[in-house]
Amino acid sequence: MVKVAIYSTTPIAGAPWLIYHCLNKYADDIDVRHIQQRNRYGDGRVFPKDMLINHADAKNFIRKADVVHVHNYLPPELEQLINFEKQKVIATLHSVPRQGNWRHLISKAHEVYCIRQPMQMAEYRGFKSLPNMFDIWQWFPYPNKTYDGQIGIVYCPSNKHQDDKIASKGYHTVMPILEKLNKRGDIKLIHHTNVEYFKNLRLKREGHIFVDDIIGKGWHLTSIEGATFGAISLNNTPSKMGYPFVETNNKNTEEVLMRYINDRALLEQTGKAAREWVEEHYNPVEQVKEYMEVYNR
Repeated sequence: MVKVAIYSTTPIAGAPWLIYHCLNKYADDIDVRHIQQRNRYGDGRVFPKDMLINHADAKNFIRKADVVHVHNYLPPELEQLINFEKQKVIATLHSVPRQGNWRHLISKAHEVYCIRQPMQMAEYRGFKSLPNMFDIWQWFPYPNKTYDGQIGIVYCPSNKHQDDKIASKGYHTVMPILEKLNKRGDIKLIHHTNVEYFKNLRLKREGHIFVDDIIGKGWHLTSIEGATFGAISLNNTPSKMGYPFVETNNKNTEEVLMRYINDRALLEQTGKAAREWVEEHYNPVEQVKEYMEVYNR
């Protein structure tokens, strides 16, 4: 049995915890814990917690682990717990190079990966990739979801940066459009940024349309959540890449939204196809096998 300590300084929108959760649920012969510095952001978002690094049990687990899987940052308090001669250190990079300096982690890790999402793979050329996981077998489309009444539009951005800033996801383009649509009566805006993780997912589950990143050339877990719930996901990933998302940018956001709001049959059909895609291509039961291969070799 391999002993794996997954570490992240911040929650990274719950991604490392989801990897821990799926490994714990679907993988065999692994003793895995997720250890983080904090499980919340200053804006009120709270994510699941396994262990915090300031606890003695967490530090002891790191010291005894066969593999230390570090996400984004290698802080001094973690580095001093690792025996780099005896323990395997794996790095996974979530944010793109422009958003931070990951050189120290890259220089210390034995293997370096980026997350398997288009923008990250394009900017971290030369690195292999690992999937961000989401438990699609824990979450399903909202039962008896209807398409002849109010249409739920989910928008829960992680920042409000201007469109020309690093890490912007298009808030200042998207939010005025959604506020206008919300006055129509047939639109329900599901917009929140400061709620607990599982409550957040329960609220999102009612949505028909998810608006993700319309600036960067990629998608985030928001789009996978939308597909899991049988909704359509809008992001700026080129449609030719074959993902089940709707290509959208900061110039055509309202046009794309209106196309699906006005064609409820297309909305339903596209959402159902997205759910079918994650079942075939984003199955955590298969994804954990890839992680186990990395940990065991």
